[in-house]
Amino acid sequence: MKYFFLHILSGRLFPLLLKIWFRTLRFQYDQPLPENRHILGFWHQDIFSVLAWVERGHQSGRYVGLVSASDDGAMLSRIMRRLKFSVIQASTPRQKYEAMLALRKATLERSVLITPDGPRGPARKVKRGISILSRMTGLPVVSLRVQCHSAWRLKSWDRFVIPKPFSVCAIEMCVAESIECSDLTQSIEDFLNGRKTRRSMEKSAA
Repeated sequence: MKYFFLHILSGRLFPLLLKIWFRTLRFQYDQPLPENRHILGFWHQDIFSVLAWVERGHQSGRYVGLVSASDDGAMLSRIMRRLKFSVIQASTPRQKYEAMLALRKATLERSVLITPDGPRGPARKVKRGISILSRMTGLPVVSLRVQCHSAWRLKSWDRFVIPKPFSVCAIEMCVAESIECSDLTQSIEDFLNGRKTRRSMEKSAA
C-alpha cells in the first residue's frame, strides 16, 4: 500500500493533490523553525507530516534532504523535489560518505532534513550520523516530536504515519547544540521518544 500511495503521489497530479491535502491539516507547534541554518531531525514515520508543515510555511527551499537511493527513496526524492526541496541520495557506505561531504557543502547555504532512524530502521532508534553531521558542520540539531491526532498507519517497518485530511498535527521542537557526539545521539532519541523534555535536553546542552 505504501508503494502504491507513493506512486500515485509521484504522478502528474501530485503537486495539486498533495498541496490541497497539506492545506487541510492543522498544525499546533510550540515555536517556529529557527531562522539560522540547522539540522532538522525527526522519525522516518513522520516524513509526511514534517514535509507538510515545512511546505505550508513556504520554507521548502531552505532545506536539503538526505534520502535513500532505493526505489522507495527515488519516489520520495521526486516528491520532495516537486515540493521545492533539494535532495541528496545515498545507500551504500561509499555513497553515504560522499553524501556526508555533499551535505557539509550544502549546509553553507541550506539547512538539512534527516530521519535518524532511516532508511531501514530499527524504528525510533537514533543512529550516529545526525550527531556526526552536527559536529562536522557546527550546526545545531533541531528535533521534532510529532503527534497526529487522526492518521492512518501503514504496515511498514516504521509504521509510516499519514495524517487524515482536516486532522491536527502537534509538533514539539527542541534545539540542541554543544553536546558531545555520543550524548547528543542519546539525547535526540530520548526526546523523540518522549523520555526527555525540551527543558532537560536544552539544559544538558548548556
